[in-house]
Amino acid sequence: MWTVALALALGLAPSPAQAEEAAFEPTPPRLAFVAGEASFLRPGAEGWAPAPVNLALAPGDRLATGAGANLELQVGAGAFLRAGENAELSLAGNAPDLLALELRSGTAALDLRSLPSAQGVALAAPSAAVAIAASGYYRLVVAEGITTLVCRRGCAATLTLPHGRPLVVASGEMIVVSNGETARYAAPDPDAWDLWNDERSDLAFGSPSLRYVSPSIYGASDLDAHGSWRTVAPYGWIWFPTVAADWAPYGAGRWLWHPGYGWTWLDPAPWGWAPFHYGRWIYLGGGWAWAPGGRTVRVRYAPALVAFYGSPRSTLMWVPLGWGEPCRPWWGPRSWIGRPHWLDWQGPRVTAPGHVNSRGVVAVTGSEFGRQPVERIRVTGVTLDQLRPVRGALSVERSGASFTRYEPRRGLERSVVPMPRSRAPRLGPVPRIAPPR
Repeated sequence: MWTVALALALGLAPSPAQAEEAAFEPTPPRLAFVAGEASFLRPGAEGWAPAPVNLALAPGDRLATGAGANLELQVGAGAFLRAGENAELSLAGNAPDLLALELRSGTAALDLRSLPSAQGVALAAPSAAVAIAASGYYRLVVAEGITTLVCRRGCAATLTLPHGRPLVVASGEMIVVSNGETARYAAPDPDAWDLWNDERSDLAFGSPSLRYVSPSIYGASDLDAHGSWRTVAPYGWIWFPTVAADWAPYGAGRWLWHPGYGWTWLDPAPWGWAPFHYGRWIYLGGGWAWAPGGRTVRVRYAPALVAFYGSPRSTLMWVPLGWGEPCRPWWGPRSWIGRPHWLDWQGPRVTAPGHVNSRGVVAVTGSEFGRQPVERIRVTGVTLDQLRPVRGALSVERSGASFTRYEPRRGLERSVVPMPRSRAPRLGPVPRIAPPR
């Protein structure tokens, strides 16, 4: 059904030149929060796997939650999707002009304090598709053959059935779809799960860290409880994470293959999104600090901001980019790959190769890159003068393990694994309203 929503929401197709300029856009949705049991499946993987926080989603990815579980996706600078227990959803498309999502079962809420820039939003269910035209709060429930849409806070949407006229839905309304028929009601009062959604969004948009970073950077609110901000010349405002003394960036997670962005860093820290996809890391006063590079309107997402050295056939090494150093993309159109690019960086731009801080160097065998967490496959005794810079694509062979965070669970269509419980309330009874005959 998402193709119905696609037809409703699409605007003009971008020109080839616009498409190339948008090579780094849009930012992939981020799995920002998981509580309870959740799993994900990426095309090409060997099976379902635990859903990790900070996963960069790609079209075709599927997510499933267990009993009592909740998860949250950040899908725009001012936009979140949250799913409750026993839900299955997927990212159907993430183009510059359309974000398309599917809910196959369960409950999901789209809290759009602002619409993703230049994007339409479509949310599809098995029996209906919703094209969203305004900011607001949209809750969709799919259960026992009944689809229920509730709209609040300035909503404007169009609901379409496989066969039938589009139905315009306004704020304060509830539409129930059953057996191909629709009925319109006043929206019920928010329940505990709706109020939990509001609290989550209020915390994100009221984050003190938003004073120091671009509003286009996802995950800024996660920095608040895990570090502190200081102003240091010449870097401006920089953030110091609360970490162990021997910690270094890009050393405690793993590389996953993303169909749009290639090799992408996945960090396990709850704050591990913004500092690994934007800005620069600097070593200062005996520890690492993250420099966002100024509070600008927009900063482009990168799958990681590192320089690679070595050969995928033997040893592959990476190090965080230094202050003002360019990224040499290993993703995107051919005209971008390997060329210096600052991705809207507003700080100073350094073109000469910088000094590599040995404290930030991580090396693995090329045959193990992207197959498991780097803590298990790190190698020692390799010096930078033994390796050459990689100035382009990483020709690393992929396997089924390159698409999942942990070893997949075989033979289970919707396997889930336990994670800590959330304080979020459980969902109340699903509305059993049926349209009049």
